Amino acid sequence: MKSFLVLIVLITGLFLFGCLSPAIEVPSEEGIDCKNNVDCIVENLESCQKAFGTIIDGNNEIYLQILNPVGEKCHVYIKLNKSDTLPEMLFGLDAKCNINLIDLFNMQEDLDIRQLDCNGPLFDMAVNAKNLGLVQ
Repeated sequence: MKSFLVLIVLITGLFLFGCLSPAIEVPSEEGIDCKNNVDCIVENLESCQKAFGTIIDGNNEIYLQILNPVGEKCHVYIKLNKSDTLPEMLFGLDAKCNINLIDLFNMQEDLDIRQLDCNGPLFDMAVNAKNLGLVQ
């Protein structure tokens, strides 16, 4: 029942806060293939070296591709493949973000997703959920 309510609120949020961003062009895979090695992904994110891989935590699966540096930030592509805590309608949604890993770690406990420099359907849905009070 709670999942259904979340789904209804998310869809309502789309209409209240505007439609989703247009689809993001999926970049070609370049650089180091980290596969499912989180340490490899984090290490390459720290140095902003091109790499790609999938972060798996239980039934949660997020694909991450490190694209290139943008100033002092790192341009990344993120796609939600699956999750046991999020509605299935979010699976396959993606976003591109400019991330400074140090800033991200520093604000980890007080992270407000609206402060991130991202765009794309996955980011839009996360912001809508935050605005509607569905996530902390």
